[in-house]
Amino acid sequence: MTLYIVRHAKARKGGKDRLRPLMARGIREINALAAFLRPLRLQVRAMWHSDRARAIQTARILSGAIIFRGKMIERADLGPDDSIAPALRDIRKGRGDLMIVGHQPFLGNLASKLLAKKGSGEMVKLSTSGIVALTSEDGRAWSIEWLLTPDLVPSVKSHSRIRPSHRVSRDRSIPSLAPAASAGPADASLHTSAQIQSP
Repeated sequence: MTLYIVRHAKARKGGKDRLRPLMARGIREINALAAFLRPLRLQVRAMWHSDRARAIQTARILSGAIIFRGKMIERADLGPDDSIAPALRDIRKGRGDLMIVGHQPFLGNLASKLLAKKGSGEMVKLSTSGIVALTSEDGRAWSIEWLLTPDLVPSVKSHSRIRPSHRVSRDRSIPSLAPAASAGPADASLHTSAQIQSP
């Protein structure tokens, strides 16, 4: 099973949190990532997203870049500060690949729990429009397959001033972030850059 964890694209500031839409830069970045992912033909059984406007917009854009026959499922329990317990339970019960579009710190807490059951604190901090792919053979032991951020996509780099992500040291306790060899030609640009903290 592969779990694609996606943080929403950059959103406008101010106003009611649930209603904040994506800003122009956020739309540009997530469209560029969608175009980058499309040749990989990622297949998922379902896509979950939170009930916040910025997550809904992000999910709709990404839905055109992946292959899935299920429905986009809006969940009210994927908010920034919601408990990860319901999502964890449903992930473990489900079958097939899944994409979740949401927020920090929820997504970081979810990824950290899957990667290190007894770990404390966030191991993965996603940037806006960041995507991390976790894989598991049995739904219990998970590892990082790859991570993609906007600054690694050429069409975004050429139009945005984005600060580079921190490099990941190979001697960390987290498994290698090298992309899978069978993912396709575009994965040459999938990188090991991320903000990673050891548990």
